[in-house]
Amino acid sequence: MYKSIIVSDDPQVTTECNGLISEIGNIRLKNLSKIDELERIENDYNHLFILINDFTGISAKKVRMLRNYFPTVPFILYYRSFFTSSLESISDLSDIHVIIGENRLEKLRETLIRIKDSHWRRLPLNDFHIDRESLSPRIQNAILFIEENKLDRCTLVNLSKHVGLSAGYFSQEFKRETGYSFRSFIQRVLVYYEEEIFPKLNLSAVNMARLLGYSELSSFSRSFKKRQGVSPAVFRKKFKVN
Repeated sequence: MYKSIIVSDDPQVTTECNGLISEIGNIRLKNLSKIDELERIENDYNHLFILINDFTGISAKKVRMLRNYFPTVPFILYYRSFFTSSLESISDLSDIHVIIGENRLEKLRETLIRIKDSHWRRLPLNDFHIDRESLSPRIQNAILFIEENKLDRCTLVNLSKHVGLSAGYFSQEFKRETGYSFRSFIQRVLVYYEEEIFPKLNLSAVNMARLLGYSELSSFSRSFKKRQGVSPAVFRKKFKVN
């Protein structure tokens, strides 16, 4: 399940947004009443979005500071009014979605669905030569579980229980529908994260390991080296990630 944050001092808006997000599903919300509380939230790169509502005192400087603290998390500024000058001063920031005026709730719905579909955990199954829409509901559910959980939870036993099948039957169904054994699929997912996502997020080896659910950095480093042929540190230098 994805994690997200709503920051609002308006109970009515908080209730409205919570209801909409509940309809979309698979999003666990944390509600904050003050902007400054964001600074005490650990950024673990798994947040789907941060929604900030109608703080008349919020400045573009504050938005920039928070953006630097959560560099990869989309921000949604959900305002009844917002000065044009403020918009211009944050126009160069990435992943800032400003929602103003009439039909705000419908625009918010469209934005949240788009963000959810483009989150870094969303696997590009077409690149894996898998047609997501052609998968059975059970295997689609299994893929969704992999996208929403740390990979240490994505074991054959856990996934088979999640979809209500025996481990043996689930393994056969997964291979038949995706063309991958379950183990080889998880390895393919790891390679995708390591080569396509982690360099973009500029993650240290420690943060890579933590995101994937490794309890020990040494275990992650050994696993990483088997797949990539080099240590995480050498790999980062290869991509010139500073």
